[in-house]
Amino acid sequence: MSSIQRKDLVTLLQQGVETWNRWRQENPQVIPDLQKVDFQGIDLRDADLSRANLSEADLSSAYLLDANLSEAYLRGANLNRACLIGANLSQAYLGEASLYHAYLFEADLTQAYLRKANLQEADLKRSNLSGAYCRGATLREADLSEAILTDTFLNDVDLEGTILSPLTETAPHISPDRQLEGDWDQSPPAALTELLRSIAV
Repeated sequence: MSSIQRKDLVTLLQQGVETWNRWRQENPQVIPDLQKVDFQGIDLRDADLSRANLSEADLSSAYLLDANLSEAYLRGANLNRACLIGANLSQAYLGEASLYHAYLFEADLTQAYLRKANLQEADLKRSNLSGAYCRGATLREADLSEAILTDTFLNDVDLEGTILSPLTETAPHISPDRQLEGDWDQSPPAALTELLRSIAV
């Protein structure tokens, strides 16, 4: 893991997204450690937070329009009412994260790990959840109109009151138990494996 202190990373982010993204481009080997930071209500539109460790971070009401959170580690993070419209959350780890009433219109959640995540009343219209692992998640009263749910794993998901319009691409289904506990648990993406290894160091 990088020796850069968390407080220095926070300071860098506070200097603006342009400065942060330039630093990320110049330091592609660094996995930012931002766990448990308080980013409530912060404006991080277009920010490159890919592969960042944001476990248990407070991003409630944060503005993350078009942000790149691909392969980010967001276990237990608070994303309640966050604006994630058009955000890239592909292969992100969102286990036990709370996204209550989050705005995820046209967000990319392909192969995201959402086990036991709270997506109650989330706006997921036209989002892409292809291959996402959602076992035990709460999608009660969420809006999945026109969402893509191809190969989405929905065992034990709370779908009470969930909006599924006729235009939803590939209606939600229960994937066969060949994925018992999920392929994620057995073979997570290589980038996530690298992140978890660095966290343990």
